[in-house]
Amino acid sequence: MNTIKQIATIIFTVLVFIFFSELLSAKFSLSDFFKGSPKPTISIYLLPSYKTAISACNYFDEQIKSYQDAYLTGDSGLIMMAKDRAHGVRNCLQFITEEDLPSHLRNDLNDLLQDYDNYTKKANSAYLSIAEGNLEHQNAILELAQEQRAINTKLNQLTQYFYKELSDSIEKVNEYYKL
Repeated sequence: MNTIKQIATIIFTVLVFIFFSELLSAKFSLSDFFKGSPKPTISIYLLPSYKTAISACNYFDEQIKSYQDAYLTGDSGLIMMAKDRAHGVRNCLQFITEEDLPSHLRNDLNDLLQDYDNYTKKANSAYLSIAEGNLEHQNAILELAQEQRAINTKLNQLTQYFYKELSDSIEKVNEYYKL
C-alpha cells in the first residue's frame, strides 16, 4: 500500500513540475494572468456549430441526390430518403440556432430555415409527382433548381463563417500564448 502512495506522490510531483515548467516557459507573465488582462478565447459554440454546418451541407447534398435519383429512376421510395435527409438538415440548422449566436447570424439562420422549409415542401411534392409518372411538374423542377443553388450557397457561407471565426479565434489564442 505504501508503494502505491509513493508512486502516486511521484507521479503527482512530476505532473506539477511539468505544469509549472510549461507555465514558466510560456511567453506570458503571471502578473498578466493575475491582473486579469484580456485573454483571447474560443467561443464555445464555434466548433460544434462549424461541425454541424458541415453536416447540414452533407445532408442537403444527399437530399438533392435522392431527389435526382427519384427523378431519373421513377422510384418514389427515394423521396422518403430525401425527406429523411431533410430532417437531418433541419435538425442541424435548428441546433445551430439554439447556440449563443450574434443577432445578425441568428436572423440569417432563421431566414435560411424558412427558405429551406419552403423549398423542401415544394421539392417533396414536385419530385414525388414526377417519380409517380406525372410530368406536369417539369417546370417546377427548374424553379426548384434555382432555389436549391441559393440554399446550397447559404449553407456553404454558413460553414465558411464558422470556419473563419474558429480559425481567427485559434490564431488569436496562439498569438497570445505564443504557441
